[in-house]
Amino acid sequence: MLTSALLFAGSMVGIILVARFALYEPAQKLARAANLSRSATGQMLGYLTSAPELVATVFVAATGLFAVVSYNILGSNIVNVLLAAAAALWFKQIRSLGGNEYRFEQIIVIASVIIPIALLVTGQDSALWSGIALFAGYIAYLVAMRKRHQAGAPVEVEDAEKSGRTASLG
Repeated sequence: MLTSALLFAGSMVGIILVARFALYEPAQKLARAANLSRSATGQMLGYLTSAPELVATVFVAATGLFAVVSYNILGSNIVNVLLAAAAALWFKQIRSLGGNEYRFEQIIVIASVIIPIALLVTGQDSALWSGIALFAGYIAYLVAMRKRHQAGAPVEVEDAEKSGRTASLG
């Protein structure tokens, strides 16, 4: 038991170090070099940190355990929402997340939890149509994000200063 606990604690420290120095900092350098906005940088980090989960999901799906895949996705979404909320509370930024300028993001976050729950409850989580619909929803999200960016959707102050635009913060 003690060995398992030490191994777990050591693994957690290793994950934090790898995430910080081998993932986050190089991604930030890449984002600065490419002059990416904060939202684009956040999306890039999201994709990078989801890669291991994607590999695990593909291998589990290949075994036919689609319910496990669905619960993994739902669990991941819930944990990510809770961790983001905890970080916003910790850094006293929770009020800024509740503003109208983040309404689209709020809807996406809520949908990322409610839709998997609805699919699991109705038993449609492993239906072909639900996978196609989720993929189509993701494509629609990417298109909407691109249109919002092109239309000058609200940007953070730092992004506005970098590009010479004025920020829309309310």
